[in-house]
Amino acid sequence: MRIKLNIIGLFLYTLIGLPLTVLASVRAPTGVVIGAQMGYNSLNTWPKNPAFPSLPLGSTHQHLSWNVFAGYDFAITDHLQMGMEIGYNNNGRITYIGHNFIGRVNITDTSVLLTTSYILASNVSVFAKLGGALVTEDAHTTYLDFTAKDWQPKAVTGIGYMLSHNFEMTLAYEHTFGKGEAYVVKQTAIAQQLLKIQAINRIMVGINYTIPMGY
Repeated sequence: MRIKLNIIGLFLYTLIGLPLTVLASVRAPTGVVIGAQMGYNSLNTWPKNPAFPSLPLGSTHQHLSWNVFAGYDFAITDHLQMGMEIGYNNNGRITYIGHNFIGRVNITDTSVLLTTSYILASNVSVFAKLGGALVTEDAHTTYLDFTAKDWQPKAVTGIGYMLSHNFEMTLAYEHTFGKGEAYVVKQTAIAQQLLKIQAINRIMVGINYTIPMGY
């Protein structure tokens, strides 16, 4: 019976206590960070254009979003990091359908962000990122193709959990601001159709790996 209890105790310690003991010494690492995320996005759509009352009548969104990024974090203290990252984001597609009209807009962006992160005693981290994103909206319609590009402010906030000294799982909310009239397509002698850079909201889960460069 005692042997059985010892085995159960050893199992519970291996399952719960040992990881906590290892993680208790986790410090904010300095090094090159690479990561990937996947999640759900919400895209603001084009407003209806009164010059073209028959289109678009509706829109559907491809809500899957993913990104990859790389950067460098510098440990200011055992718990505080600051750094910079560059990322590529695929924000999916909007499809517009009207009378004798189909339009598809693929939305991507390349972001440059300043980052900061603080690791709590529980090995949970809180982080924020702020910078800009070069948003590209590549439109293909029944009548013509066109592209809008513009730099927009971008902000990120989230929480993470340190799986080890180098691996971290994250949950983040991201917002890329939008503004109108980034690109104008002139319909000769008829009207103007405005393609607006869309505001983008994302909820993302991901994993980061830090290649240590020192402590």
